[in-house]
Amino acid sequence: MIKPDQYPKIAKLVVIIAVLISIFCGFLIPKLRFDYNFESFFPDDADNLGFYDAHRQRFGSDNDFILIGISDKGGIFNPTFLGKIAALTDSLQSMSLVREVLSPTNVSSYVLSPLGFPVSIPYLHPDSVALLAQDSAKVMTTETLRGNIFSTTHPSVSIVVRTIGEPNKAQSDSIVSQINRIFTHFSFSETHISGKAQGQDYYIKKMTTEMITFTVISALLAILFLYISFRSFWGVWVPISIVVLTAVWLMGLLILWGKLLNILTIILPAILFIVGMSDVVHITEKYLHELRKGLPKMEAIKITLKEVGWATFLTLITTAAGFLTLNTASIEPIRAFGLYTGLGVLIAYILSFTFLPAILVLSPAPSIAEKGKGNAVFWDNSLRNLFAWVLRYKTPIFWVSMLLIPCSLIGVFNIKINNYLLEDLAQNDPTKQNVLFFEEHFAGVRPFELSVHFSDTAQDCWQLENLQKLEKIENFCKQTYQVGSLLSPVTVAKSAFQSANSGSIENYRLPKNEDEYQTIAPLIKQIRKQKALKGVATKDGAWARIAGRLTDHGGYKMRQYNSKLDSFMVRSFSKQPISHKLTGAAHLIDVNNSYLAIDMVESLAISVLIIALIMGLLYRSFSMILIALIPNLLPSLVVAGIMGYAGIDLKVSTSIIFNIALGIAVDDTIHFLSMLKLELNKNKSLLYALKTTYIAEGKAVIVLSFILCSGFLALIFSDFNSIYYMGLLVSITLAVGLVGDLLLLPVLIVFFYKGKRINTNKAAGEIIEV
Repeated sequence: MIKPDQYPKIAKLVVIIAVLISIFCGFLIPKLRFDYNFESFFPDDADNLGFYDAHRQRFGSDNDFILIGISDKGGIFNPTFLGKIAALTDSLQSMSLVREVLSPTNVSSYVLSPLGFPVSIPYLHPDSVALLAQDSAKVMTTETLRGNIFSTTHPSVSIVVRTIGEPNKAQSDSIVSQINRIFTHFSFSETHISGKAQGQDYYIKKMTTEMITFTVISALLAILFLYISFRSFWGVWVPISIVVLTAVWLMGLLILWGKLLNILTIILPAILFIVGMSDVVHITEKYLHELRKGLPKMEAIKITLKEVGWATFLTLITTAAGFLTLNTASIEPIRAFGLYTGLGVLIAYILSFTFLPAILVLSPAPSIAEKGKGNAVFWDNSLRNLFAWVLRYKTPIFWVSMLLIPCSLIGVFNIKINNYLLEDLAQNDPTKQNVLFFEEHFAGVRPFELSVHFSDTAQDCWQLENLQKLEKIENFCKQTYQVGSLLSPVTVAKSAFQSANSGSIENYRLPKNEDEYQTIAPLIKQIRKQKALKGVATKDGAWARIAGRLTDHGGYKMRQYNSKLDSFMVRSFSKQPISHKLTGAAHLIDVNNSYLAIDMVESLAISVLIIALIMGLLYRSFSMILIALIPNLLPSLVVAGIMGYAGIDLKVSTSIIFNIALGIAVDDTIHFLSMLKLELNKNKSLLYALKTTYIAEGKAVIVLSFILCSGFLALIFSDFNSIYYMGLLVSITLAVGLVGDLLLLPVLIVFFYKGKRINTNKAAGEIIEV
């Protein structure tokens, strides 16, 4: 048994240890790193992911390019402009880590020499003004150049820079730095750059800025509402110290663990400022409540930890579960977000029952605990009046709440699972504008990858019959997906036939019959020996690749197009030894997002089960399980309905809000019902116990809800749409949850708690037990 005179010594030791750990973690924070990797959003799906890896082994990467769009007000077919493009192309080609540069000034057509060898002829002749007019007409009618290298809607050209393999972060930074340095030596009317390397650099800088911004905003808002609530410096610095240490400890732990922050986890510090406040406010408010009764400081601390401790332990389980159940998701960034935030909740709990009590022991009792000081009287009177109003209108409150269920369900059924590659960026964002430029004036930036397999060993993709099948598939993809900038065995064969026929544009086609095909068969044979051909077909011709770029139509439409492609392949080739499979980085992200609904339902079901078990353990009553769940599930249902009515899609960012909101909002319900149980155990009547609980817990519930809502609402100022929607929808969910706790929860207790029958149809504020 610890003697009372030992409490200060133990408290000092706890504070010293906590401060030392915090200093150590604080020194580690500058080492925090961010991750921008599309592959982290790939599914844990052996079939799709395994095939994608095999596809890259066969044909190379689908995401190894950087697009550079350049416009000129004076027109793109003039010697001065093309001279600068030629110089720029040479500079880009000299960069390290660059495999190939495809530019207006180095693209060529081929014709066969009298000796049967292909001879390269450039499409453009920048040094000849007379030839440029003829050249411009030719390139604008050449299928492989139109919408790929030359825009048909804008005086612009495109340069495709292909890198060696898939550069890592350091290599990508080097590529971006080299390109920026090269462009300092050129002046163009308008330039646009888009690609993984450039996007990665931009995203990481943006994430760093936003993490700092929202950490500061969340801290300031928490300070503001704590001061409004407690009207005391003590009431601000004590809770803030806990959440600051929580954020610092978690960041230090992640660094020691070697973890990186991604687009979701950049708001971890902000969320911890918000979520970590829950236990601290409940403990602080209970401590002040006991002091106002006239109890000595140490006695008030003991009672606080005893009576709030059990409820706080239960909220630890529910809040952590709300985040940790996200580990059932198929998307790794969601799992990481759930794990890191769950750990943060655990750290906040540990500090709330070690560092916080130590601070209370070492600090003198705050002056706001004295009777007549602070705003305790205001809160008590306001909550007493609100409780009387709830009892008076309990029946309308119940039926209005129940009416929200079918109204919300109608909206829920209108929710679409949808995603875009750059959905995080606002329309006016420079990086998004670059992508839109290529989508509007060129083929787009989203890679399209289709793998076609000829399973009969006696056939390969270079046979005329199979080339015609591939052309049929290509034409379908052009019409359905609007794929441009296509590359496949068909484009190679068409170019070969064009080369064999004087390079005329009208001969850019497949041979019509075997006789015509035999005229290019030797050339095809030569081409198949070249290493560059690896990008369109395997050496044995069993696998063919149809690759291109397209506008990002969104995952919802892409799934519709994919279904049409499957149906087309069944109709056209059902009894033939040919099969297909869509793949590529963009496709895998679409596949992963299609799992979101299942992931959300599974994780929510686990969270609900945990909450139900806790309520069952606490009250051993099925009716109390329902009483606890309904006010906390209804807000999520209402927000899901709002999403359906407002056309807000279900995506990575919006799929996790329900777990976050449920895990946080249920805390207040648990504290409320735990105190109600304590009051009932004192042999108080149900209504008297309910009234006492309502007044005692009401302030903490309201203060916390305002801190939580305002903290999340601050996220709407993010430049990332995912963060914006997370902040907006979680704030709405928590606001509806506050209304549920203050209005619906007491009504459900009155109607359905298995205790003494009560009559509340009396004058406002009058409570009579029957």
